[in-house]
Amino acid sequence: MRPRSMRQRHLRPGDCCRRVSEMSTPTLNHVFTLDVELAPPVVIGSTPHGMRRVIPITGGRFHGPAGSGTILPGGADWNLVRTDGVTHLWARYTIVTDDNVPIMVTNEGWGTQDDATMERIFAGGGADVDRWYCSTNPRFEVADPEWNWLNHSVFLGRLLPPNRGDQVRITVYTDAPVPTPSTPRKADH
Repeated sequence: MRPRSMRQRHLRPGDCCRRVSEMSTPTLNHVFTLDVELAPPVVIGSTPHGMRRVIPITGGRFHGPAGSGTILPGGADWNLVRTDGVTHLWARYTIVTDDNVPIMVTNEGWGTQDDATMERIFAGGGADVDRWYCSTNPRFEVADPEWNWLNHSVFLGRLLPPNRGDQVRITVYTDAPVPTPSTPRKADH
């Protein structure tokens, strides 16, 4: 039998709207911050879709209320600056917690960095903070039951303007409760 909250209910006209209007505004909880180290990009070039780069991930660390650990080398961001100037990020990589739990990360998002901005960043120059926007939707895949909450929570990533071309910082948030190493983790929230 499904839990009570999952059972079918008989709704009257207007019930759905009333429930939505009574919902509170979501608050975001900090999960962790990823400091991702990068190799120089492999420039595929100007394709029919835009300027394509593959940006190899060489390692890094993450830390925050949910825990900390290492970013493994071997992933990459298959980055595309579209012809309309919008940057599409699509990265896959693996992180390992300090308690030795491997977690696969798929991070997809959008930014307002045009090709000139990307070239300046990779040449060692910084980004214009006032014109920077980059948000992502990180998704996690993990087998360990202590970290299972990552499999079914929704996350928002904010990619901060990089100061140099060989590292990016992504701060990850969720609207779900964030278990901390000092509190027991549950399989579901």
